[in-house]
Amino acid sequence: MIQQAGQGLITGVSWALERVADWNLTEVITKPVHDYITAHAAGLPAGAEAIWSVWTLTGPILWLICWLTKSWGARLAWVLYGAGTVAMVYSASPAAGQLLAAGVAVLYWAALSVFALRGIGRRPAVHVHSAPDVTGVEEQRNSRWR
Repeated sequence: MIQQAGQGLITGVSWALERVADWNLTEVITKPVHDYITAHAAGLPAGAEAIWSVWTLTGPILWLICWLTKSWGARLAWVLYGAGTVAMVYSASPAAGQLLAAGVAVLYWAALSVFALRGIGRRPAVHVHSAPDVTGVEEQRNSRWR
């Protein structure tokens, strides 16, 4: 039963990711990033496709680590990943649509960050218990000896 539930979850997530990837609005981000990586990978030991694969895997993995562990290191990496993605989208988009494309990338990243960065700002409750009145205790002790 647990195995069937796991398979159903995997099937559902795969289906959702395929729909998001096919959505034209997603291409506003993925196409410029792919173009940027392809244009700037010349001369690097890893090819453009390897770098593209690492970029596409890094985002979901970082998001999942942030969501599950609330690790500050992973959250910092998530913020840097988002900033780098927005910079690549802005740089590789057509001049007339650079700001709009970067805005779409920021909206995507912000929506995902609601879950990745959840819990930030919540401080643990600190209870400070006052010490007993020392002068009252001292006076009681002195009154017994008088």
